[in-house]
Amino acid sequence: MDEIKILKAKLERERKANKILEDMLETRTRNLYLAKQKAEAANAAKSDFLANMSHEIRTPMNAVIGFSDMLLDTDLDEDQKDYVNTVKRSGDSLLSLINDILDFSKIEAGQLDFDEIDFDPELLVYDVCEMVRPKIESKPVEVLCRIADNIPSMVKGDPIRFRQVLTNLMGNAPKFTEAGEIEISLDIEEEKETQVKFHVKIRDTGIGIPKDKLSTIFEPFKQADGSTTRKYGGTGLGLAICKQISDLMGGGVWAESIVGKGSIFHFTAWLGKVEEKETRKFVSVSLSGKKALIVDDNRNNLDILRHILESVGMYVVALTNGKDVLPAIQKAIEEQNHFNLCICDIQMPGISGYDVAKAIHGFKSEIKDIPLIALSSLMERDAKKCEEAGFDGFLNKPIRREKLYKMLERLLGEKKDKELKPKIITQYSIREDMKHSARILLAEDNVINQKLAKMMLTKAGYQVEVANNGQEAVEKYTTSPENFDLIFMDVQMPEMDGIEATQVIREKGFDTIPIVAMTANAMKGDRLICLKAGMVDYIAKPIKRELVFEILEKWIFNNNTPI
Repeated sequence: MDEIKILKAKLERERKANKILEDMLETRTRNLYLAKQKAEAANAAKSDFLANMSHEIRTPMNAVIGFSDMLLDTDLDEDQKDYVNTVKRSGDSLLSLINDILDFSKIEAGQLDFDEIDFDPELLVYDVCEMVRPKIESKPVEVLCRIADNIPSMVKGDPIRFRQVLTNLMGNAPKFTEAGEIEISLDIEEEKETQVKFHVKIRDTGIGIPKDKLSTIFEPFKQADGSTTRKYGGTGLGLAICKQISDLMGGGVWAESIVGKGSIFHFTAWLGKVEEKETRKFVSVSLSGKKALIVDDNRNNLDILRHILESVGMYVVALTNGKDVLPAIQKAIEEQNHFNLCICDIQMPGISGYDVAKAIHGFKSEIKDIPLIALSSLMERDAKKCEEAGFDGFLNKPIRREKLYKMLERLLGEKKDKELKPKIITQYSIREDMKHSARILLAEDNVINQKLAKMMLTKAGYQVEVANNGQEAVEKYTTSPENFDLIFMDVQMPEMDGIEATQVIREKGFDTIPIVAMTANAMKGDRLICLKAGMVDYIAKPIKRELVFEILEKWIFNNNTPI
C-alpha cells in the first residue's frame, strides 16, 4: 500500500509539474503573440511616419531647389549668383542626406521593395555619368564609360535601385579624385536561362583607401575617415545602402584600393532577361562606311570613341596629338580617301582643339569644310567658344552614343551653306524645334508647385495648361484631347486624386496619352500603384528640371512604351 501511495504522489507531482509547464508555455506563447502584434504595429507606425516625413520634407524642398534653378536663369550680379548657388548646393546636399536617412530607415524597417520593370541598362549607366559630371567642376578629371558588346538592350528589374547604387558609387569618386580618370564599366559576369548577372566597376585615380578600412566602409555610419573634421563629409550611409541593395538583388558590393593610386568599387546584381523585340537601338546604316578622324590625348577615351564609331561600320583614324592632324589630312587627300568628319577633344596639351579647328579651316583644300565636332570634359560653357573656333557640333564627355550618332547623321546629311554659317549643333539644339510644339496638361493643386512647374516648362518652350485638381484635369483633357501631348498628374489632390483621374481617363478610352505621376510621397510601392492605375512613368518631388526634361523627351519625342 505504501508503494501505491508513493506512486500516486509521484504521479500527482508530475501532473502538477506538467500543468505548470503547460501554463508557462501558454503564457510565453501569449506573450510572444502580443509582442509580435506590438512589433507589427510599431513597424506599421514607423512606415507611416517615414511616408509622412518623406512627403513633408520633400514638398518644401521642391520650392527651394526648383526656384534656385529658376533664379540662376535670371539676370543676377556675381554676389547674387554666388548666394543662389550656395542655396542650391545646400538644398541638394540636404536632399541627399534626407534620401540616405529615409532609405536606411526603410531598410531597417524591412520596407525596401523592388519593382520588376523593363529598362535599358546602357542608357542608365550613361545617365549616371551625366549626373556625376557637375561634381567634377573644373578638375582635370576624365569621366569614362565602357559598355560591353554583349549587354542586352533591355533587362527586367528595378532601374531606380540599380541607378541608386551606381549613383552612390560614382558620386563618391569625384570627392576623392583631384586629377586623372573616373571610369564606369558594365559587363556580364554570368548568364542563366532567365537571368543575367551584371558586374559594374567604378575605377578612379584618387587618394585610395587604407587596406585596414576596406572591410568597414560598407558598414552603417562608418567611413574611411571618421573624424568630425574630415574633408569629404557624408552620412556614412551611402555605401551601407549600396550593400543592402546589392544583397537584395542577389549580388554583392566590395572594393579594392591602393593608397595614393586609386580605388575600384565592384557591384554585381542579377536582373531578368527580356525577350528581344528589335535589334540594338543605335546602329545607323547612314554612318556605315564613313571615315572619321578622332583626336584625344587621353588614350582610354580615344579607345572608347573608336569603339563607338566602329560599332556602326565607320572607319576610324585615331590620333593623340593635335600636331599630327594636318599631316593625316594631307595623307588622306593624296590617297584620295578623304575624311568625312573630325572629332576633336578641346582640352589637350600643346595644340588644343581650338587650334586644330583653326588649322583645318585654314587648310587650302575642300577639307576645310569637313564637319568638326568638339568634345569637352569641363563644366564650362564651351559651346560658344567652339562655335567661334569653327566647330559644327559640341558634346560633353562622357560621350553618349545615341547623341553622337544623331549629331553625326545631321551633320553628314546636311550641305553647308557657304554664305550663311549655321549655328553650332549641341545635344540640345537637335530637339529645340520639337520643344516648341509640345503641349502639356499640368494637374497640380499646390499653387507654389504650379508656378514653379509652369515657369520651368514654358521657359523651355513647352505650352502648358494648368488643372487645379483631378476632376478638372479629366474635364480639360477629355473635352479636347487633341490639345495635349502629355499629362503631368499630381497624385495627392482634392476632389479627385491623380490615381482616380488617371483611371477615369483610361476608362474613357484614352490609352495613348502619356500620364506621368508627380508625388512627394516617394515610399514603398508608390511607383507600382501609379503604373497599375495607367500612368506610364513616375517622378518624385522635389522635381528636378533635368528629370522633367528627360520624361518629356522620352514620352513625347521618342514615343516609348511604359518602363
